[in-house]
Amino acid sequence: PSDGDDNDVDIMDLEGDLASLLMGLFGGANFFVLPCCWMCRRRSQQDARAMLSNAPTTGRANAKVNKKWTKTSSDGEGGTSTSYHISTDFVATDASNAQFKVSGERLVYRKTYEQAQEGGQLEVVYRSANMAGFEFTSDLECRLQGSTASCILFVFIGIFGVVGLAVGVASGPVTENYLGVGVFAVMALAAPILGYILWPMAMKMKRTGIKVTPVAATGTVIGSS
Repeated sequence: PSDGDDNDVDIMDLEGDLASLLMGLFGGANFFVLPCCWMCRRRSQQDARAMLSNAPTTGRANAKVNKKWTKTSSDGEGGTSTSYHISTDFVATDASNAQFKVSGERLVYRKTYEQAQEGGQLEVVYRSANMAGFEFTSDLECRLQGSTASCILFVFIGIFGVVGLAVGVASGPVTENYLGVGVFAVMALAAPILGYILWPMAMKMKRTGIKVTPVAATGTVIGSS
């Protein structure tokens, strides 16, 4: 064969690599969101069940609702979204029966917001080792039940995921080059791992200015005037 024939073969191989790679990336990008969101959802429900299980490492308290408010933001396409917030404080007890005042702001579900009355109380659940990570009981119940909006969202994510799966797997047979399949497989395996990592970070974003302050035996907050 001539040098020209060799160059043609090299170009065809390069084009095959590129086509396979692009199909793999396209399929992976569309499929990626599905297992990532699935893992976040799974961790969310596992965490809710664990906190509601009345395990020895958890505690419950009636928290005072100091203030509640909503925030409306634009989504950039003419639509708006509303978030619901509650400022609260309560006294928690750790494993040694020491008491701590926990206070701060929480982003909550609409159901919890509607149940809350300023000056009233809502039940909270907390872990003795992480009181700042407290949750309103009604929020945990909402996480277990899900919502219509989340179901619709998962349907759309599922559609894109199926399309991504089909494109990613087909990239090998279609291009006769399995580079794209390898790329797709790496992205598909990385997605749930990322979801597992992102969930605790997402929960921290729901809490603002949380303070945990020891309470003296007299009932006064240590360090307060």
